[in-house]
Amino acid sequence: MLRGIYQNSSSMLLLESRVDNTANNLANANTPGYKKRDVFFQQLIAAEQSVERNNIDVTLPGGKVATYIDASNGIMNKTGNPLDVAISGKGYFAVETPQGIAYTRDGRFSINDTGQLVNQNGYLVIGDGGPIEIQGNSLEISKTGDIIVDGNVVNRLTVRDFDANAAKMFDNFFVPDEEISQPELSEYAVVQGFIEESNVNPVKEMAELIVAQRHFEMNYKLIRAQDDTLDKAVNQVGK
Repeated sequence: MLRGIYQNSSSMLLLESRVDNTANNLANANTPGYKKRDVFFQQLIAAEQSVERNNIDVTLPGGKVATYIDASNGIMNKTGNPLDVAISGKGYFAVETPQGIAYTRDGRFSINDTGQLVNQNGYLVIGDGGPIEIQGNSLEISKTGDIIVDGNVVNRLTVRDFDANAAKMFDNFFVPDEEISQPELSEYAVVQGFIEESNVNPVKEMAELIVAQRHFEMNYKLIRAQDDTLDKAVNQVGK
């Protein structure tokens, strides 16, 4: 009976994490460049938690709830704004944030008062030649990320790739924990006048949220029922 309580509480921990991740995905369904987060429901986790449940000395189910990032491309939305850029394929834009250089797929850029390219937060967008300055009348951004002002290449957008699941995250930025690389030209293309939408499917996320909440409530009711049975066994049967 105790083992059943541990099993149900273990399931609740997983479901709680999934509910939190799904709610976060829904909150960012309209955030450009956002990548969906989810929870692994693998036998490895179940086995790890089972070991903990069978250990009499452990008072709570063990096992770390593992999450992952779905780095697949979102839908490209045409805006016609020459300062909006998206990446088709691999890679992330480099931005100088208060926490240091971080990477994002959100390419909603603008030009600040000093003529530098910045993102929606006002952070400098970094090029291979440092911060990008745009002083001129016409702007073109090539598929390789070259910044062309009045017909002259002045810089190139820094596009780097890494394993998003091995990176720290804050807001809509990634800070890689491992070595980053520059993707091959055949693996990506910078697209001017487009914004990459979030890769979250709101309808699917809402359905998963409802299912997870129902399963969470079911486990809670089972724990209550087992606890009531245990209480009767201890306080009534023994008399």
